[in-house]
Amino acid sequence: MVKVPRLSLFLFSLSIIFALSSCSTLSKKQCLRGDWRVIGYSDGERGYPMSRLYDHNRACQEYNVLVNEKNYEEGWWKGIGKYCVPSNGFEKGEQLKDFNNVCPREMGRGFLNGYMEGLETALHNITWEYREEKEKYRIFSRRIMRADDKQQREKLEKKIKKLEKKLEALEGQIKKIQRLKSKTRVRQLSIISH
Repeated sequence: MVKVPRLSLFLFSLSIIFALSSCSTLSKKQCLRGDWRVIGYSDGERGYPMSRLYDHNRACQEYNVLVNEKNYEEGWWKGIGKYCVPSNGFEKGEQLKDFNNVCPREMGRGFLNGYMEGLETALHNITWEYREEKEKYRIFSRRIMRADDKQQREKLEKKIKKLEKKLEALEGQIKKIQRLKSKTRVRQLSIISH
């Protein structure tokens, strides 16, 4: 039988308890305060689905607090109205952030159009930056061939490696934008077809 030191067992138990408690969507104080319209509004405004209510319910059961579903839903609908606007879609797209598909159909079109415009803006900016960095890479690659001095060559090699990493990162962002655009087109088509 393997003996586990008590301190190790204690720390392991503590980490499990911490991990489980960090899964709660609301604190005890928030559950007891029970301002469900505000909680619903906040969730809607941040783009959480209404089903988050059930996560809150589970978190508050621990404190014997019941969720007021009606108040939560009222708040959520007001919050989702703030989330599902074209300007927010644009911002999320420009920042390459994915989003929950929570916008009701009548609001979803504007949000998705804004999101697509944001992705297009990001693609334009990143493509422009990629071209600039690619040109620097070509220049340094030519210079390294003509470099006579070992120190100069090492300095150029460092710059080239740094540029290679940056180009790779930019290529990754361009691929991410293409994936997000494709996903968004599917979402747009599903709104149109319903």
